[in-house]
Amino acid sequence: MFSALTLASLLVSSLFMTTITTIEAAESQATQTEKIEFLKSIGTTDEALASFNPQQIDDLYNTLSGKDAHFSGFDSQIIKVTENNPDERGNISTSQLQLSIGTYDMVSNGTVIGVDVSLGYQWLKEPVFTMTDALTFKWDSNLFYDDGFYATSNCMVDGQHLVLENINAPALADSGSFGWDSKLSLPHHGNSYKHYGGAQVLLRPRNSFSSSADLNSKMYLTYAHEILGGEISFGFTDIGVSFTGGSFDQQSFSYTYH
Repeated sequence: MFSALTLASLLVSSLFMTTITTIEAAESQATQTEKIEFLKSIGTTDEALASFNPQQIDDLYNTLSGKDAHFSGFDSQIIKVTENNPDERGNISTSQLQLSIGTYDMVSNGTVIGVDVSLGYQWLKEPVFTMTDALTFKWDSNLFYDDGFYATSNCMVDGQHLVLENINAPALADSGSFGWDSKLSLPHHGNSYKHYGGAQVLLRPRNSFSSSADLNSKMYLTYAHEILGGEISFGFTDIGVSFTGGSFDQQSFSYTYH
């Protein structure tokens, strides 16, 4: 017989999976302002809202609206990505990329039954090369297991937001990490471009009676930007899913949950 907490956890998982598989099919009727006000109402800080890209705000609203969910933390970091551009006669071009992680606790009777992790990236200075980049996300598999994944790659063209790709499953996964590709292709129109994207991951506590304090742990988001010389590939290493082939510049960002 299922316990009340188990049934609640299964319901959260079912609702999360239903939401992430229907985001592409139907847009919310809420305005962007209403979505932001909702996220504020569950504790989202102004710092997080200022850093979330438009896709993150949409996905968080669609996933969390109507559920017992509370903002539990956020951090971001601006990193430099180095590209060796032959058109610049050997000079090194440096682009800027912002990585972010935000977390929301889904609770039942004071117990955390799920953690919705919002992963985001935004190019603050557009890269020279726009091919296929890749990301990995790692968490403490002793505390959590994954129960849902959804990712997108996006581009803003002359102020219009476009979805370049919807990704419903990682390219490679193990018990504590994911790896997935992210396209940076340019549409055939427009003069101004800005690439961004990210993923939502539902993590479930292995101990069904965990409080927030029990789940303190590190999470890691790593971005690999493809440069000339070969496509990025994934493989398993002693630290989980990693980039194991191709030509790329790799940068990592760590986040402390609680």
